[in-house]
Amino acid sequence: MSIHNSNRIKLGTTHKWLCYLIWLVVAFSGVIFTFRQDYQLLEPSDFSVNTLKIHGLFAAAALVIFGSLIGTHIHSAWERKRNLVTGVLILSLISIMSVSGYALYYSPEAWHEMAKWTHIISGILTILILPAHIAIGRLLQRRRIKLHRNH
Repeated sequence: MSIHNSNRIKLGTTHKWLCYLIWLVVAFSGVIFTFRQDYQLLEPSDFSVNTLKIHGLFAAAALVIFGSLIGTHIHSAWERKRNLVTGVLILSLISIMSVSGYALYYSPEAWHEMAKWTHIISGILTILILPAHIAIGRLLQRRRIKLHRNH
């Protein structure tokens, strides 16, 4: 499927792997930064600053690639009522991460702690739910194909 084909839910190979690559970089950089700064309580270092810069850059790319999914993947799946529970969860979590990420930089200082933990928790939930969304979608597609072949 090309990126512009809105008749199918399944992503094209390049589109799919670009989504995976961007998501993995955002996830790993976020986990590394959070582990070092909020679990190990290390002083900020060049490594932490660069990790956060990578996270921000790829988060921006993730929003672009997410936008590319709205008119294709999300629209088609919504119309067909496929994998909606995990899809709506992912959509909600991405929205929460976008707002909380923005709040980390531009909200009043008093909001930063809440924004940080909202961002971290929604990020962890996304790391857990997105692979489940993908696996459930593939499983349901295989079942539909198998049912179609048997009829």
